[in-house]
Amino acid sequence: MIHKLHFARQHIDYHVKHFGLKKSNVEFIQGEIDQLETTHLKQNSIDVVVSNSVINHRRNKKAIIEGVCKLLKPGGEFYFSDVYVNRSIPEEYQDLLSGEYIGGALRWEDLILYATEAGFTQPRLVTAKPITITNEDIEKAIGKAKFVSAIFRCFKLSFDDNDTTQFSIPYQLTYETPLVSCEEEFFFDHLTQFKLGELLVVDDPSIALALKVSRYKENFTFDPIEDTTTETTTVETIEEVITLHGSDGGRTEEVYRKTTTIATNVTSND
Repeated sequence: MIHKLHFARQHIDYHVKHFGLKKSNVEFIQGEIDQLETTHLKQNSIDVVVSNSVINHRRNKKAIIEGVCKLLKPGGEFYFSDVYVNRSIPEEYQDLLSGEYIGGALRWEDLILYATEAGFTQPRLVTAKPITITNEDIEKAIGKAKFVSAIFRCFKLSFDDNDTTQFSIPYQLTYETPLVSCEEEFFFDHLTQFKLGELLVVDDPSIALALKVSRYKENFTFDPIEDTTTETTTVETIEEVITLHGSDGGRTEEVYRKTTTIATNVTSND
């Protein structure tokens, strides 16, 4: 880590010149991701936190997610790539799995629980790709467990945002003001893509909530569809196969997961 920081700091002057800045707007701080309070970063001061394959290497994943949430401003985004699994793995196999970088994989259910308890919106899946296990000993140890490398994003709610009743119905969203490098379309998650100027009906209320609290709120118009009847039922925990966009942008991959979901059926009163 120290070597990587040294390498990064060596290129600060290059990027200042390359982007035509008067001075650097980047600072490198060394710290532990599960002890972010020791970095002396101010709470509610960060716009975006990006993590790439770090969380699975630390034991206290709940502390990491809580710490990141405290640092973010209300509406701030946590954008993170890591390894996930559909079921718990016995502790005695963790050392064996660590050699394949999957020993600390977090369950989907735990990710959703930790994030929402910390004060985030429900995590949105951006991309996912199955991890193939080729070691016979590991295959025997994990049984039917399935691993996936995935990118999620979630947004910090403020105290005012915690009243989410206004987002319990479908919304019509329109991508009105283009973002830089997203002039024609905005890719939000693996199922949701907005084209500039086109209205999109979003049945999942958590999408509208995430966008409304985020830095993207000025780029969208939000029109609730109030003339609906909503019935919510709990679905039993089942194992299913879902098809997602591959991380290369073009292919699709089958990803296995085991999760408890809340199925919401929305019907129009027209």
